Amino acid sequence: MEFKEFFDTVKETAQYSNNNAVVYPALGLAGETGEAVDIIKKSIRYAEEGDVFSLIDKKGKDRTEDFKLEMGDVMWYWCNLLIDLDLDPKEIFQMNYDKLRERYK
Repeated sequence: MEFKEFFDTVKETAQYSNNNAVVYPALGLAGETGEAVDIIKKSIRYAEEGDVFSLIDKKGKDRTEDFKLEMGDVMWYWCNLLIDLDLDPKEIFQMNYDKLRERYK
């Protein structure tokens, strides 16, 4: 699936009223980001001292799929927030790209 297809269809699965536009996806974005970061935290907690970071811990527990699912939720909320604010993700990508290119010339 291409990003544009995801972005163009994400609103079809949104289950919140217009009264909660912006606020609901903003809160969801924060919550799902926290869940993704928690997976990273647990990966660090259960790693051997001095190990290079991995989503697979010393007992063999692989958190990769869980992390991918949480990042998908992050993307869903991010997209809905942009839609609610009538913002174009391509413009945001370009602005960020330009900012970073300028910063790291």
